Amino acid sequence: MPTTTDLHNWTASLPAELIQRVQERSHPRRYRDGQALYLPGETGTGLFQLLQGCVRICNYTSDGGEFVLSLLHPGDWLGDLSLLDGLP
Repeated sequence: MPTTTDLHNWTASLPAELIQRVQERSHPRRYRDGQALYLPGETGTGLFQLLQGCVRICNYTSDGGEFVLSLLHPGDWLGDLSLLDGLP
């Protein structure tokens, strides 16, 4: 059974040459600590692979509290589902 980590690092099982092609087409970006990649309800516009640090996937409660759904770590990917289904 795949673990959450396996799902976020889906490229690990791809052939090395395909991984290299994806990386060659990538554009590294830096984000500040706490900066949002996108907010709940926004449609994703990119595919991200985390190279360092961590990313919190979260939502917010009605009283403004943060609810953390997942933590991503280097090697993990995010944004892939929005690109496939066009949904937020």
